[in-house]
This record gives sequence, structure tokens and C-alpha cells, in this order.
Amino acid sequence: MEKYIFCMEDNLKNASLAEFRDYILHTVAPAVMKHDPVNCKLTLSAAEQPSITILPLKRNGFAMFSLVGIDRAAVLGELERHRNPDRAVYGYAVHESPYLLSGKSWPCGTESPGLVLLTMFRKKPGLPENEFMRIWFGEHSPLSIVVHPLINYIRNVVTGVLTDNAPAFDGIVEEHFGCDRDLLNPVKMFGGIRRFLPSMLRIWRHVPTFLDMSNIRNYICREYSLKGGLAACDEEMRDDLFVRESGPVHA
Repeated sequence: MEKYIFCMEDNLKNASLAEFRDYILHTVAPAVMKHDPVNCKLTLSAAEQPSITILPLKRNGFAMFSLVGIDRAAVLGELERHRNPDRAVYGYAVHESPYLLSGKSWPCGTESPGLVLLTMFRKKPGLPENEFMRIWFGEHSPLSIVVHPLINYIRNVVTGVLTDNAPAFDGIVEEHFGCDRDLLNPVKMFGGIRRFLPSMLRIWRHVPTFLDMSNIRNYICREYSLKGGLAACDEEMRDDLFVRESGPVHA
């Protein structure tokens, strides 16, 4: 299902992470909700960021609104009012394909349990489009839910760029871990003490087969379902054969 993703990213030079989070939750999110989306989910930098991690993390303040059923120009105009020299606003049209959905048992507007590892990436240079999609959907997705203790895994294929300043990405993945330690503890993240090393090697060997390793951004986030479900289509699409005809175009 097609949806729109709008990101707000602050370099935190003139604001703390706590101030950025408070601004998003109490000023920006209500402004977005005034546009009455059919579905709205906010993925926001977690308040507690690990000081040591095996993952290369972006340390900026980051907020991602996943939206369905909106006037995208109106919402973009709304978000632009909150942009400043330290805070960028950019957006994409995406095709959403949930690979794992465990359901939502918490009220709309409240923070979901656990943490989300949000990853934005570009495909490996020179890799044909159909091969990129085949490896991502057919190989890496099933590997991820076998290796990691995930409760939700949502794939977003970037089909269009909505702003001129948007970083060039081909995919955005949301990996939702049920409790904090399942992501922050590398042993638990990779399946336990016996599986940790071989599982980590499997993932690290596989990722370079389809991704540009120099263009990956990872953020540790909390998730807020502001309206609707965790996914726009709210159903698993494990056999989705969606393939872009080409890379992202300006929508």
C-alpha cells in the first residue's frame, strides 16, 4: 500500500534531545493530526540513547511520520513551518509491505513497548532493480525475523521523493523489538548466547550483497500509533512481489 513518510531531523546543536522530543510530541504531532489522516504513526528518537553499541547510529534528533489519507502538500506545508537551520524536513512516497505484524495492544497515542531500529538505506551500486528487490524481500526479510527477536517488521520501498533536499534512499525498514534489552543487548539481539556469533556473521555477510554500505542510517526510536494501526494496510504481506520499475522519482 502507498503511504507518505515525512521526516524531521535536528542536528541538536541548539536543542537537547529531550527538548526535540517534547517539541515533536506536543507541537508538531498535534499540528499533523489536524489534517485528519486515515492512519498516522510517529517514530521518534528514543529518549535514552546507548553510549556504546555495535551498530553505527545517527545521533541526531529524528522524527518520522508515516501517513495515509492526507493532502501531502498541506501536511508538508505544515511541517515546513517547523523547519529551521538546524532542523531539516524531507519526505518520500513509499510502498509499504509489512512482513511481520504481531498486533497492537496499547492505546493510540501512547508509546509502544520496546524499541524500534529504523534503518534507511540505498541499494548496492550496479545491482539491478529486480535483484535488489529479490534479495531484500526474498532473502533478507526472512533471515531478519529468524535471527532477531522482532514483534513487527515493516518494509517501505521508496517510490518517490517529495522534497528536493531528501537524502537519496531506496528503502526504509522498521524493526520493532518487544523490549529494550532485545535491541540494546547484542547477545539477545542476535538470538542468544549460542547463536550470537554465527547469527551476527550471517547478517553482516548478507547485508553487503544488496545494500550500499556507505549509505546506511540507523536510528534507535520509540513508536507512537497516533491513529489507526501499526501499518497502513494492517496485514502481513510476506509473499508480496512488488518491484519498482526504476529507482525513486520526484513525485
